[in-house]
Amino acid sequence: YHRAPTGFERVLGYVDLRLAMIRGTPSDYSCVAGTMVQEVFLTHPELRDACGEAIFEHAETLESDLAEALTAAGDPPEPVPAEDPAETARQETSTQEIARQETARQEIARRDSAWAAQGDRFEARRLGQMTSQAAVPGPAGSDSAVGVAPYRTPKHLRTTSGPRFSGRGVLAVFGLLGIVLTLGIMAFLAVKVLDATPGTGSGLSGTQVGPEAPDVPDGSVGDPGASTDAAAAAACQGERSTIEVVIQGYEVLHGSPPANLEALISEGLLDPPEEGLSFELSGGGTLTGVGSCAGM
Repeated sequence: YHRAPTGFERVLGYVDLRLAMIRGTPSDYSCVAGTMVQEVFLTHPELRDACGEAIFEHAETLESDLAEALTAAGDPPEPVPAEDPAETARQETSTQEIARQETARQEIARRDSAWAAQGDRFEARRLGQMTSQAAVPGPAGSDSAVGVAPYRTPKHLRTTSGPRFSGRGVLAVFGLLGIVLTLGIMAFLAVKVLDATPGTGSGLSGTQVGPEAPDVPDGSVGDPGASTDAAAAAACQGERSTIEVVIQGYEVLHGSPPANLEALISEGLLDPPEEGLSFELSGGGTLTGVGSCAGM
């Protein structure tokens, strides 16, 4: 293709040459420099640079033909800018850093493989020693000549400070403590129930609901009406406290207080008794007692 009369024909001739060479496997048509640079790019920088010079020198032989072809076509090539030493140095530094990192990675992989192989050898030797130590003569009269040695606790785990608790012993101790604690709680609750039951010598005439009833002198009988009023007042106070807690929960869920108590019931937050609620919620958010809880 070098004998062609024009640059355009020489460039096309070079392309035809490359097309004709692409036959078989890459090793058949690749140049020596191109194949070698792929193998030694990271490991042998001197060979890499030499291969690069060979490839670029061959490419430079086409520059004059390409320039002549472009000029003949009315589109001359632009002048090639001078090579920037700083950019060249930066590229070389980047290439060297990549090679250094790859070398370090290969060294780490080699050391990891060596440590893994050493660990495998150590484990195999340890298992072999355990197998040889476990083979002991069998009992007299047995069919087998080899028995298995009983397991013995390693020396660094043994102790001579006396008997030791096993896992089951520790569980038994904690279980016994739990039973004793349960019996104590049951006895305490039984005493409290007996103290609050009439006729058990506690000195009380009945179970008190709500605020503490006033002391009644021994040998006297309390006012039944006063006890009933105290129980009713305690019931009203308990209902009021329950509704106030539910109102606070409604405010947390919706960000504002309910308009009335029916809103709490419809939300499923309040379950009224069969006789109905003893309080009403005013527009200002105030609970007002009605019926037996009027005035509270």
